[in-house]
Amino acid sequence: MYELAWECRVKEDWENALGDWGQDAPGRLCRRGQQKILERWVFRRWIICRTRSTAFNFPFVVFEGEDPDFLVRNGNRVIGVEIAEACLPTEQAQWTQEAKEDETSNFTITRENDLADPERSTRVREMVASILEQKSKRSSQQCDELLLYLTTSDTSFETAETLLEWL
Repeated sequence: MYELAWECRVKEDWENALGDWGQDAPGRLCRRGQQKILERWVFRRWIICRTRSTAFNFPFVVFEGEDPDFLVRNGNRVIGVEIAEACLPTEQAQWTQEAKEDETSNFTITRENDLADPERSTRVREMVASILEQKSKRSSQQCDELLLYLTTSDTSFETAETLLEWL
């Protein structure tokens, strides 16, 4: 079942239509029951890029639900958008434990994929391949776009060109 999230009728009003929706994302320890908020945060960045690049005509309407996470109705097109964290399943519990330890210590915990070293590209490639395999096994017929995010505590970000080279 999908519910209307928001809609934008004219180009000049799309930022007002978006408002605070998807503005913030919960930290790793606050995500239980908050997955949709995190998905909105990722989706917000995607929709801003798509709107600025004129990939959408106006008006368009955004619905949220599951499988896929969002539907965008744009004219006669409906685009399904699925959002997932790119990580190896074995690391989920480890990262949550590290976040708990980080919360109670005076030191920031750094993960391997936060370090700028040659292994980082291999790790990112493994994580993306893992999530692509998982999602392809249970993918919806309506999924047109798969947005992957990589949780990291690093403050420097790779360029899109670098990430594409890694993949």
